[in-house]
Amino acid sequence: MKYPNRAVGHVSYLDSFALYPKVEGLRAHTIFCYVREVRRLGERTDWIGPGNIKTDHIRSYIDWLSGPVKPKTVAAAQLGLRRYFRFLIDEKEIEQDPSACM
Repeated sequence: MKYPNRAVGHVSYLDSFALYPKVEGLRAHTIFCYVREVRRLGERTDWIGPGNIKTDHIRSYIDWLSGPVKPKTVAAAQLGLRRYFRFLIDEKEIEQDPSACM
């Protein structure tokens, strides 16, 4: 990782985000998968921060992901990312959802 300190903000968001779907009653495996996809997106974008993530970053990530995994996994990744950005909006961390038009 080029800038290891960039992950710090993401990690605190990820910890909080992991509780978000738990309250909604989602299964532990589903939550694990959602958090994994957000973490992978962070790694693929060099942890630029959730406020700097654009739709193109997400499209690029989904395109990359569609190579090694099944379509069902790609669809689950998209759902996880949407939930993550919705969580960030609810927490007033970002104003617009970069995954909204996907």
